[in-house]
Amino acid sequence: MPRNTIKQRANKRRNANRVWNGLVAKLSSKTTEQPTIPTIFYEEDAEDRYERHMKPIRMASNNRIVAKQSHTTVILPASIRGK
Repeated sequence: MPRNTIKQRANKRRNANRVWNGLVAKLSSKTTEQPTIPTIFYEEDAEDRYERHMKPIRMASNNRIVAKQSHTTVILPASIRGK
């Protein structure tokens, strides 16, 4: 029985090394050079941030969706709440 356990552990170790070596070989053989995309950052002032924040809120209020507060936020149409 101990001999079988030793053999099983050795086989496990060999298989793990095979998997690891296969992954390393696969990932290192790929020479993917991603094209560099120039990143342009625009400066955003407080008013633009506020408008970006308010846009979904205004859209929801225009569609008469009211948020009900609970342990999870559930969005219900106003017609269900009776308003």
